[in-house]
Amino acid sequence: MAPLQFFLISIVVFISTLCSAHFTQSYPPPRALDIEKEVNFCGGYPVNASGRHPFPLSGPAPVIIDSHHKSAQIAVLLSTNPDPSSFADFNTSGKTNYVKPYG
Repeated sequence: MAPLQFFLISIVVFISTLCSAHFTQSYPPPRALDIEKEVNFCGGYPVNASGRHPFPLSGPAPVIIDSHHKSAQIAVLLSTNPDPSSFADFNTSGKTNYVKPYG
């Protein structure tokens, strides 16, 4: 597995901890869930922790959540930085206009 894939999936895994909505992330599987830490960047878990789930760099890249409400708004943050540790490691550039500013 390429290091870049690990970095990308680590960010997706942290989505569930960056938000205060009631939902569970089914895929990719989260590393862990600690309600006390979920308000911290990356859910309070070290970015370089082992056990990252592979994430595709081309083709479909599914993110599956189970919302416990009728509607929800989520943000998917991906970074190619090998050690993303703040929102400064992300940007809103992309090949198409689907990328919207976060925050």
